[in-house]
Amino acid sequence: MIRVENPAIEIAAACRQASRGNLMFRVTTESEDLVLKLYRGRRTWFEDATINPLTAWAEQKRGTGPGARYKTESQCLALWAKNGFDVFRTFDRPMPPGVRARGIWMEFLEGHTLVDRLRDETVGWPEKRAQIQRLASELGRRHIAALEQDEILLVQSHPSGKHAFLSGERMVFFDLEGGFRSGFPVGEGLTQEIAGYLRSILKPVPEHQDDALQAFIGGYPSRRLLGDLAAWGIRGRAPYRIFKRFQDERRRATYSKTSVLRLLEAQLLRDGEGDIRRPPEPTRSPPDRGSLSG
Repeated sequence: MIRVENPAIEIAAACRQASRGNLMFRVTTESEDLVLKLYRGRRTWFEDATINPLTAWAEQKRGTGPGARYKTESQCLALWAKNGFDVFRTFDRPMPPGVRARGIWMEFLEGHTLVDRLRDETVGWPEKRAQIQRLASELGRRHIAALEQDEILLVQSHPSGKHAFLSGERMVFFDLEGGFRSGFPVGEGLTQEIAGYLRSILKPVPEHQDDALQAFIGGYPSRRLLGDLAAWGIRGRAPYRIFKRFQDERRRATYSKTSVLRLLEAQLLRDGEGDIRRPPEPTRSPPDRGSLSG
């Protein structure tokens, strides 16, 4: 993030110097402390016109151009806030002179990402455990809303503890400029989000892996849904799900998304809770609203 004292001059100059990629500026005045996020092309014009759209199509994601990312993040910030999920607050301010890129003005917050907190050796395990449990609670509330509304934009397409920001009593979610296309199965999106967050919070605390999983399970409001999502990720037979597992197998990572879903399911079964079913037979349909029962 670039801190500027004279945004009318410095921001346009920084845009001219940086050839591509988003830019973030912190602008502080006597009355406000804001961040301006500018959306710009990430690669060459050829890659933006060919490779990026093809990748988005294969992953069933929304557009990757700067205009599409600006539109997606604007929609997500408004939708999440409307539903009571904490995101960076936005402000209606004009763009600085000479800036052609689209941008969003947001509040500036002091704090750390969840992953940074989990990696901090000065923070004790009880506090880290509490943050993992809180993360699961926040994810679960939003997941239930996504299923009830059948709203894929309530699902984070780039899930990671690096995108959960701790500031005082708040846990703020960000990096919402990507998203799944309209019509993408919400249950599949939730499976990917659970897996993405789990792998990012387990990697920094391998010595507390089982307790971290227990904290996550304890914080998630629907154990039935959590079990269904894990089972779908491990054994779902839809072509897209098979493709995602194939990607994982090729990477052979210790904390691949499929492997952490297996860890989650194993922990659910070890807990022996009455509302957790035995793993279902492979299915062709992702979890739906029925998973909310129990």
